[in-house]
Amino acid sequence: SSGINAEYGYWLKGEKAGSWDFFATNLPGYPDNIRRRENGGYWVGMAAIRRHPFSLVDYLAPYPQVRATITKILPYYLLRSLASQYGMVVVLDEFGNILDSLQDPGGAVVPSVSEVAEIGGVLYIGSYHSNYIARLTLRNEF
Repeated sequence: SSGINAEYGYWLKGEKAGSWDFFATNLPGYPDNIRRRENGGYWVGMAAIRRHPFSLVDYLAPYPQVRATITKILPYYLLRSLASQYGMVVVLDEFGNILDSLQDPGGAVVPSVSEVAEIGGVLYIGSYHSNYIARLTLRNEF
């Protein structure tokens, strides 16, 4: 869910069945999608990263109506220009802990990540802002 720097989980079974819970919090960016890794854990694509010491999205997080109004008033190209181009995929374990990340700090190849898929040791990375899919052959540590 973009706009918040956390992932939620929905319990299907057990004593918490039917309830929502935080899965991963305080992520380095705004998650767009989460996908299972072939060897356990998860890949999480970051639509945008959090900037420190100030992030406008973090600052406006408690005010969803203000964020919604801003996105209706400002044209998309202007909103996009406010977000830095920085491709990031985060690796989470099954408990939501960050294990590692793949980063393109200047966004030269992947300006943001909206989708990640692992197939046979190859990571396919998509972005709403690219007209191509990036392909990365994974090393053993991933």
